[in-house]
Amino acid sequence: MGRLSGCPFSYIKEREKVKNMLKLKVKEKEYILKFGYRVLAKTTLLKDVVGIQTMFKDSKENEQNENDDEETEKIVENLPMLIEVNSNLVLAGLQRYHEEFRVDYDNPESVKAGLEKVYDFMDDYMDEEDSIAVFDLFGMMIGELTDNGFLSKKSPQMEQAATEQDATIIPMDHQKTEK
Repeated sequence: MGRLSGCPFSYIKEREKVKNMLKLKVKEKEYILKFGYRVLAKTTLLKDVVGIQTMFKDSKENEQNENDDEETEKIVENLPMLIEVNSNLVLAGLQRYHEEFRVDYDNPESVKAGLEKVYDFMDDYMDEEDSIAVFDLFGMMIGELTDNGFLSKKSPQMEQAATEQDATIIPMDHQKTEK
C-alpha cells in the first residue's frame, strides 16, 4: 500500500485493502469477506473458533494414540459444528460489503434469516469449480480474521513482547563439548 499510506481519500485506501482480502466467487460474482469489530463483539464467534481449533488440535495430537477409525469418527461427529461456525463466519464476513446479507445481530430472527441465505450461498459456492473445501475455508477465514481483520493490529506492547520472546532464544553452541 506504500504510496497510498498518506492519502486522505479513505475510499482509495479501502479499495486498495479489498484487493488483498478473502473473496468467494459464486455465480460469476465475487463476495469479499471482511471481519469487523461490531459483528465479532456481538457474537460468540471468536469463542466458537477457538473451540473448533482446540478440538481439531487435540484430535491431531491424539492421532498417534488412537486408531484411524476412532479419529475419523471424532471428526465426523464434530463436522456439523465446524459447518455451523463456518456459516456464521461467512455471514459475519459478508456484513461489510454485501447489503443483501446484512443482519441485525440484536435480533435473533434477523440472524436466523441471514444464516438461511448463507446456507443457500454456501450450497452454490460448493458447486463452483474453484470452491475451497470446508476445512480449508475455515483456515482461510481464520487467516483473514487475524491477518486483515481488526485482530491483525498489534499494539506496541504486543510487538515488544514478541521481540523479547524471540530474543530469549539462546543458542546452545557454547555448551558443546569437544571430544
